[in-house]
Amino acid sequence: MIEKLKKIIRNIKFEHICIIATFIFMLIIHSLAPITGDDWYNAAPNFSFTGSVAKALEFYREWEGRIVGRVFINLLSSRKIIYNILTSLIMAGIVYCAYKLIDNKRNKKYPMLLFLMAMLLVNWWVFGESYIWVAGGITYLYPASIVLGIIAYLFNKKDTKFKIVESIILIILSLIGTCFVENLGVALICAWILFIIYNYIINKKIQIVPILCLVSSITTFIIMLLSPRFST
Repeated sequence: MIEKLKKIIRNIKFEHICIIATFIFMLIIHSLAPITGDDWYNAAPNFSFTGSVAKALEFYREWEGRIVGRVFINLLSSRKIIYNILTSLIMAGIVYCAYKLIDNKRNKKYPMLLFLMAMLLVNWWVFGESYIWVAGGITYLYPASIVLGIIAYLFNKKDTKFKIVESIILIILSLIGTCFVENLGVALICAWILFIIYNYIINKKIQIVPILCLVSSITTFIIMLLSPRFST
């Protein structure tokens, strides 16, 4: 038992320590931070899932087009423990994606440390608005993690073919990823366009799954822009 434990410890890599440390650090910060600002207003109704969707659709007609982000805000503002855990996992996932995007042939320690510093050692206003504030974190951090996650996955994908399960997941992420905030919706669309161009240059073919993902992202992005918020 002790030998197995020693073997596990020896196999722990620097990037694994960074990922675990990020999760623990963010979980502590989130657990200590109370809800603030309009999180109080969003938390008061204590929405169910169906209630969250209904309120998001109401907001779509009257206030904003960010349907998916609004559903998460309605759900998690009154369930901050779940938000704390989920957001900490997302932050750890972002660190993991950054590691996957770093050249494996080079020393990863210094690039990873620089990334962690850039992500965590921001000024207090940005840190609070993007990570701690429930509405802000869901609006900006969540879609950013989707964009980065898709890029990291495609960057490390060995097989040129897309299996059914991964195709479904990518299409779903493409559908919801553009309905959090406008600028990151554009980023996701551009990511798919660049991948399709890159894939065509390298493999001399256009695959149906990336096209479907691009169409999905454009479709939901247009739906978001058709909200009365943009037409008034």
